[in-house]
Amino acid sequence: MTALSRDPSCLKDLAWRMDIPPDAVEAVVDRLVERGHRLVSRSMVIIVDTEEGHRFVFVPRTGRVQLRISYLVPKDDRPDEAKKLFEALTRSLEAPVSYTHLTLPTICSV
Repeated sequence: MTALSRDPSCLKDLAWRMDIPPDAVEAVVDRLVERGHRLVSRSMVIIVDTEEGHRFVFVPRTGRVQLRISYLVPKDDRPDEAKKLFEALTRSLEAPVSYTHLTLPTICSV
């Protein structure tokens, strides 16, 4: 796993990035969903939204993860919000996964 860094594509501290092992992406996504985040898309990129309006964007093939901070967060607070998301994702890498939260349609779509 790489350290958190500001994504060069964004000048307003709204996009941050990190890399995780590509073979860990699916398990991390499952753990985030298990913790109450919403799976938006599972295709070439996997998108998971938080209740606070932030977004995780995963590229399964490469392990790249973009953390998108809600534009409603004041600019000065965005680095701290990115760190919180980074920590949540790091915890998801370390925790065992449970599939009890999945519904039948979700299981069938995987």
